[in-house]
Amino acid sequence: MYGPRNPEAFPVTPGSEGSGVVEEVGSGLATQWLLGKRVAFLHSTDPKIGGAYAEYAVTDIKRVIPLDDSASLEDGATYFVNPLTAVCMVKRAKELGATALILTAGASSLGRMIVRIAPKYGITPIATVRRAEQADLLKNEFGCEYIINTSDEDYKTKFAEVSKKLNPTVCLECISGETTGEMFNYLGMGGTVILYGAMSKQAASGINPMAFLGKNMKMEAFLLAFYLDPMSLLEYAQFIMEVEPLYKELLTTTINARYGLHQIQEAIAFY
Repeated sequence: MYGPRNPEAFPVTPGSEGSGVVEEVGSGLATQWLLGKRVAFLHSTDPKIGGAYAEYAVTDIKRVIPLDDSASLEDGATYFVNPLTAVCMVKRAKELGATALILTAGASSLGRMIVRIAPKYGITPIATVRRAEQADLLKNEFGCEYIINTSDEDYKTKFAEVSKKLNPTVCLECISGETTGEMFNYLGMGGTVILYGAMSKQAASGINPMAFLGKNMKMEAFLLAFYLDPMSLLEYAQFIMEVEPLYKELLTTTINARYGLHQIQEAIAFY
């Protein structure tokens, strides 16, 4: 879904994020400092340049994070998309004045990060899941108090009760389809749904127009690149310094399996 749309672009190297050692740099003191260092990186915005699965990747300085000695290259390969998306969206919810937020697919790797960091910003998460074991995981291992299992017959009643109690005004939504419209039902006045994914592979739908208008609701998009790209180099450096202490405890990623690039078919089947 995120790959090149133009058939003339193929063959193309995929891969959104990765890690490695900086072999060459451009001009400027900041880039010179990175030479020879281990880094996490996000692929280049230039569609002509291949992705992170290449043996040698090219990217911009604002898409690189130096790794400290305690971080492995495996850790670094997970430092960009999920952790920075989690922090940026929670900060956006804070900007919108939320004291509680709804989080769809709360048991995903990204969802678990948001559950952990939202309270740090003074926001109570309400996580949706699809299975009882996911609810148990969020409650017992991540300390999430408010969890809605959408497979329960009475989940809508429970959802309405929790929403009345906490008055969430932001929903971080990654499923799309009818789920997007349904989440508006549980938001308070002036609520905002932030759409950042499409796990259902369906168009966002199901919005009640009268409730949308009457409660002055909004919907906005989030992609990490659009958040990072406008930053100056100094702003980016300050942001990374804010996030860096969170990697060890709140933004950790569980590595479930390891594959070499020659095992790509087995890796996709496992995923």
